[in-house]
Amino acid sequence: MRTILIVLILLIVISVSAQEIDPRELSDNKITLSDIADDIKYIPLDNTFPIGGLLSVRILTNSIYICTKDHGVIRFDKNGKSPTKIGKYGRGPGEYSACWSFDVNEKSGTVYVLDWRKIVVFNDNGEFLRRITLPDCDEGNCFTRIEYFQNNIFLAEFITNGQAKYDWIVKDINGNTIKEKINSISPFPSSVSMYGGTYKYMGSIGYWNCYNDTIFTISPDLSYKPSFLFSLGRHRLPREDIRSTSRKQYLSKLNSYFIPRYVFETSRFIWIDYRFEEKRTLALIDKNTKKSYLNYLSKDGTGGIPNNIDGGISLHTWSSFEENGHEYVVGILDAYKLKTHVASESFINSNPKYPDMKMNLERLADNIKESDNPIIYLVQLK
Repeated sequence: MRTILIVLILLIVISVSAQEIDPRELSDNKITLSDIADDIKYIPLDNTFPIGGLLSVRILTNSIYICTKDHGVIRFDKNGKSPTKIGKYGRGPGEYSACWSFDVNEKSGTVYVLDWRKIVVFNDNGEFLRRITLPDCDEGNCFTRIEYFQNNIFLAEFITNGQAKYDWIVKDINGNTIKEKINSISPFPSSVSMYGGTYKYMGSIGYWNCYNDTIFTISPDLSYKPSFLFSLGRHRLPREDIRSTSRKQYLSKLNSYFIPRYVFETSRFIWIDYRFEEKRTLALIDKNTKKSYLNYLSKDGTGGIPNNIDGGISLHTWSSFEENGHEYVVGILDAYKLKTHVASESFINSNPKYPDMKMNLERLADNIKESDNPIIYLVQLK
């Protein structure tokens, strides 16, 4: 009886302190880019290494780092020039067979690449330094996100096929474990791959996975607390096997549930890219007013926040960062999509808030080819 009472008290405390997110209750309010942002900067990436698939982006004060399917991690300067490969794909010494995730110690330029059950460490010139072996996880699962955090390495695991040993662990740069959080969800039969994520905000780390009800904030002292809650209900992915007789039926059933793809924070909003009831949506939820703004995305990921600053493509953001007292959100554009948009009647006839920025976008489109590498955009928030 005492144990039940303690659990109830904890649930009450959490529900009072943490904002609840329920996709069934989000209102479809409209928002434009000029409502939330002052400026947008486009950075075409140098074409030295053709990029067939861009997996993730890290923005630092003087550099842009990306992870690609073709070349692994590449560092550019802040203008998208002077590319340098950080190690390379392979199975030999100092190589990585996969790049699940990566992060950078901005002070030293040291790059930490998360590979299959190991971390491969490089200097800022891409030269191999050392390898850190990671503990085995359950049933072939492994850590899939890495964050350089307070001079340590934060590693996150997400529930795959119904199993995970950890939520996260923290290691020092020599590979010694400092802290770990064990996954509290008992194994269950499932064929669903991992869904979860981490993000940095205000000197802390956010962690979530699609089976937990809580988005946690991990503080610099490595304590943690709930910050947001995913509401319970039939809209949540069940802890059971949802396989169907065909892949089409399985995907249709999977996409009917609420499944976050990306989650991150800025000072005003929590941003969630999610699938629910066969729709993909980018939601901005105001932390103070709880008002929500929904922006629908097509199957190919296009769509998002209408860009009335320069008349450009509607924006679908991936992440956020802070620099010199300003907040930015980050996204990626394909060169051919940008050129197609600028040549369209809708762009030609548009009347954005800043006509000079529209002309700059036209010049950018004229100076790139459809086959060029992707373009990073940085949106400066108000």
